[in-house]
Amino acid sequence: MPIIDYNLEIMNHLKKSDPKLGAIIEQYGFVEVNRNPNIFETVVSSIISQQLSLKAAATIEKRFKDLIGSFEPQSILSRMDDELRSCGLSYPKIKYIKEFAYKVQEGELIIDDFDSLNDEEVIQRLITVKGIGRWTAEMLAMFSLGRLDIFAYDDLALKKAVMKVQGYKTFSKLRYERLKKKYSPYGTVASIYYYEVKNREGL
Repeated sequence: MPIIDYNLEIMNHLKKSDPKLGAIIEQYGFVEVNRNPNIFETVVSSIISQQLSLKAAATIEKRFKDLIGSFEPQSILSRMDDELRSCGLSYPKIKYIKEFAYKVQEGELIIDDFDSLNDEEVIQRLITVKGIGRWTAEMLAMFSLGRLDIFAYDDLALKKAVMKVQGYKTFSKLRYERLKKKYSPYGTVASIYYYEVKNREGL
């Protein structure tokens, strides 16, 4: 499986940009993160994961995969809502997943050309689908397309880790914008280390 592609030069850039994050990078070294180039599967997985713990999301996604067999629009659309509900999915999420699958199948939403679009163009195209917000689109840009400058304000895991590392009691939009600017154009790599803090610290 391909990984998010970054190097020592990028790590050093972030160390210089933010000594607090730099100390984490120095401590952890290179953190390898897999990415899934299957855009359709990644979006469905992101919808499943919304507002769930990693453990709960993984359990539901496994049941979902076992049920549908393959991550194809028709495999999802051919299933009754109650079948999908038996996996642990809520009815609103079933509706969102099916709407996404339908739009892709009917050509109303083109996802095959995402590699040729910039980050914001990808995000704006995806959020036209009900149930796909900016966070879901940003996760797709990061963990499927491997874009290097994603730093998601609406990511609860990221917020918790930033507050821990930076010593913040709150994580305001202004603080977010300052950090995003500081880390650009490598917001994704900064995010990777914050996620690692979250995982290792059990935040």
